[in-house]
Amino acid sequence: RERLFGICMYMHYIREGEWKYCRETLGGHELLFNLVDDPKETNNLMNDSSVSEVLAGFRQLMDGHVSRLPDHVTSDKAVIQSDQNLPCNTQPGLHSRR
Repeated sequence: RERLFGICMYMHYIREGEWKYCRETLGGHELLFNLVDDPKETNNLMNDSSVSEVLAGFRQLMDGHVSRLPDHVTSDKAVIQSDQNLPCNTQPGLHSRR
């Protein structure tokens, strides 16, 4: 595949070429990794100005993708209502909610 969209709990992601972009639907946190340079996904490139065009493209793709999904996929009301009960985030680049 040229492009892969996926969902893991409340994290939506796109994998395309050497890139992986993730967006947390509840908090809007984002991750961007170059999988060739960083295969273990330890260096979040969200604040790297040299990839701003790549980031803008992924944001546009994600917005379009999420807008076509049913509501129950994009907003889990039970999770949103008990946000403080979510586990601490262990993904590199994301801050813990606690």
